[in-house]
Amino acid sequence: EADQVAIDLLTNASIDPMGLKEFFDIILAEEGEPSTGAWGSIGSALSTHPGTKERISKIKPLPSGIEARPVLTDQQWQSLRNICS
Repeated sequence: EADQVAIDLLTNASIDPMGLKEFFDIILAEEGEPSTGAWGSIGSALSTHPGTKERISKIKPLPSGIEARPVLTDQQWQSLRNICS
């Protein structure tokens, strides 16, 4: 349910939901790996959710005719990258 709400919110804001798909692709790649660090902490929380592949399959690009808008300006994105580096 929460995934669909997120997809709907992104789509209604003209934000491409494929970024959410990329997030789940990262989680999928980490599944089955030893649970350490941050991933170990969230593994048990995700156990009550649908399978990651199922979640990914429900995420589609923006409908035709809707142009994606950037969430951050280039300057904001660079600032965020600097904070996270």
